[in-house]
Amino acid sequence: MIYLVLLGGQDIARAQSTSARPAFKTVISYCQDHGAELSIQDAITCNYLPKNELPRKKFADAPTWVRISVSTLSKNAFPLAIRIGPHFLNQIDLYENIDDKWTKQSAGSVLPFDPLHATLGGYTFKVHAQAEDSKNYYLRIHTPGLNLARIDVSEWDLSSLEQLNQQLGMGIQIGALSLILAFSLISYLANPNVLMFRFFWLMLNLLLCTLAGSGILAKYFFVQLPWVDNIFFNSMLCLRMACWLWVSQAFFISYRTPRWYPLSCNLIYLLVLICTILIFFNEQVITPTLMLVVMLSMPVIQIVAILQTPHLKRSFRITMLTGFLCADTLILLTLLFAVLPFGTESVSIYFARVVDFINPLVLLSIFAIRNKMMQKEFDEIKTNNIQINLRLEFERKLLNERRMLIDMLTHELKNPLASISMAVGSLALSVANKNVFEARRLQNIEKSIRSMDIVIERCSLMNQVDQKELSAKNESVVGYDFIQSLLKNIPEFSRIKLKLSPAVRFDTDTYFFQIVLTNLIENALKYSPAQSIVQIELFERKDYINSKVCVVISNEVGAQGVPDFKVIFNRFYRNPLAMNTPGSGLGLYLVKEICTILGGSVKYISEPDTVKFVVELPSSQV
Repeated sequence: MIYLVLLGGQDIARAQSTSARPAFKTVISYCQDHGAELSIQDAITCNYLPKNELPRKKFADAPTWVRISVSTLSKNAFPLAIRIGPHFLNQIDLYENIDDKWTKQSAGSVLPFDPLHATLGGYTFKVHAQAEDSKNYYLRIHTPGLNLARIDVSEWDLSSLEQLNQQLGMGIQIGALSLILAFSLISYLANPNVLMFRFFWLMLNLLLCTLAGSGILAKYFFVQLPWVDNIFFNSMLCLRMACWLWVSQAFFISYRTPRWYPLSCNLIYLLVLICTILIFFNEQVITPTLMLVVMLSMPVIQIVAILQTPHLKRSFRITMLTGFLCADTLILLTLLFAVLPFGTESVSIYFARVVDFINPLVLLSIFAIRNKMMQKEFDEIKTNNIQINLRLEFERKLLNERRMLIDMLTHELKNPLASISMAVGSLALSVANKNVFEARRLQNIEKSIRSMDIVIERCSLMNQVDQKELSAKNESVVGYDFIQSLLKNIPEFSRIKLKLSPAVRFDTDTYFFQIVLTNLIENALKYSPAQSIVQIELFERKDYINSKVCVVISNEVGAQGVPDFKVIFNRFYRNPLAMNTPGSGLGLYLVKEICTILGGSVKYISEPDTVKFVVELPSSQV
């Protein structure tokens, strides 16, 4: 019923045209001069029309005059009950001519709650019908909005029964809303989530709105403070739109909505805030207009957002579209039943009550389907995780077995290689001066042994890197002296050109730093053209935040070509053109991993004729 109140300023229902009993007949018509401030004398002469012949209503803040013509068929006079609803009609003045004098009875939501006239859901006035005669009663109804109200006439003796039926309907509605509110609270306490939290506040707003709109709060809490009740009801009515949107947004929390969607929602919230502020200033014309804009724009925003939000599963998208379309259709039907001439009291009132009950159930249905889909996704993810864990466990076992195999092989191969190296050394002494050809063979054997020993060392080092067994032990290093000392043990030293800054001092692990430089220098010598120059630079780079020690090793591009920068630091990577050159494919991989252990990095730079490797390590001045 709140939707009717929103559009019509308060509640909208039809004016009863005829009585159900043969004792009298009733004709209700409306003054065509809508919005005019008329006295009772002017209202008597006004042109009255049936409801369906009135011009289209506009939002206004002016009274409406209604004429109730009662033709009595009974030979005896009897009292009648004129009932007007809903509760939130600002002021109602009933004029009755008694002994050629006009008497007035007044009631309304802006007046203190009067048990003589006020009832839950509306107001009742007692008038007197003359025997076998016709009599006109005039109502002056002052309510903002479309100036429509529910009016019916019955015998006074039957009015209490009809009031009881009306109160029973409101009690069922309040009870249903209270049950949904309790369910939402229990569900949130059992499983806290954003959607159910917002749904709880929506249901609380619906319940408070219904309690205020039916007059319960005015009767039991704000008896002498009708203005408080009026502000409270209209504020809850405005906030209701914001609550609906707030709940709707919760369905999109896990998804990336279009950029315009949150901006549109914020605009709706701003309009609701403006309406709430206008209520405190008793603005009766602009507020319904703004709220109507909000009501009509919200469904469009939600539906377009559902269609444009990516990554929504097709089934959930269809579910949301169906649910929101059903809820929006019910709201629009409620407005149509209320405004169009064929709208009837029973259809408008009860349809509005059903909408207030069904729409929350629609949201709960969407929520339940969403939870079911999320549970299904969770089960799938759980199954995938089990499979991944099993695969990881299997790979972990393989990794451990590989580590054990490499440790065993490195241990078992080192001893024979050491023995062979010693034997070759002894043989070299005996044949050095006798047979040059044999001496050259022994040198090749010694070179092969060194290559095998390097491969074994790198495999062992790779194994330790994979097992996270390495940690840096820093000590002070003078870069110039360290590199000079290192180059003494490298063949083809004459090909190396140095450009070293003697003032560079830093802290690092000397063993790891030696491995990094040795691998890069040997690669530069190995893969560059014979007799070409390999350049090594050492300098310190400073900026506003920190400083770094940089070592740049560059060489000309050889016959093996330029490495692929995307995979150059992958283990076992070798350029296809370099397959004839001895190598394990582990050197650059180890350089990258060790630089990370040292807190630095290594970069590969390819120029047209030059290959560069830049090592950057943290600098600490001493």
